[in-house]
Amino acid sequence: MEVLDISVSGTKTAKPTPTEQINTDNDATHNRILKSPSDINPDGARWFKDELLVRLADKGQLYPDAKFNMAFKLAGEKYYADWYGSGMGGLQAIDYGKVRSGQGGSGSSHLAPSRIAAQCREAYRNARAALPAHNRKPVELILLDGQSDLAAVGKAITGSAVPATCRAVAIERFTFGLYLLAKHYVLVK
Repeated sequence: MEVLDISVSGTKTAKPTPTEQINTDNDATHNRILKSPSDINPDGARWFKDELLVRLADKGQLYPDAKFNMAFKLAGEKYYADWYGSGMGGLQAIDYGKVRSGQGGSGSSHLAPSRIAAQCREAYRNARAALPAHNRKPVELILLDGQSDLAAVGKAITGSAVPATCRAVAIERFTFGLYLLAKHYVLVK
């Protein structure tokens, strides 16, 4: 396997000390803070990073090599972006943080929003076709449905009642699905 040139900065943003501008009266509980990584926004609010893909990538658990780990993360993000942009996710809230385009808008695309959605649908369907069914289910449960409990994902896949087995199967099929997506998106050779 060969990874194409993907820059991995290796630098992380410095985390503020617990006393920096956090309103402890309205802060999350201690258990919640321990459960998932968080950063402090400039306005003093705590921002949690709960996505399983991000947590696994930050810990290097998608693949031991840093470049492959980043390629798998990018493949998962691209798959989600294609799905989200296609409008196939049912009801969706307006995300004002995403760049939009359209008539008279300041977006960078010259295409009408319906044409962008059509391109995203085609890209999503092509990527989905690159995944076998036994890898597609955990990838979609984790990336598209937002499942963060690997035991629950594994139980949905295998029907097993043993949590350790469920987690092992879920992570193995999820990471192999990300590998197939990375190959599809030509992030790895």
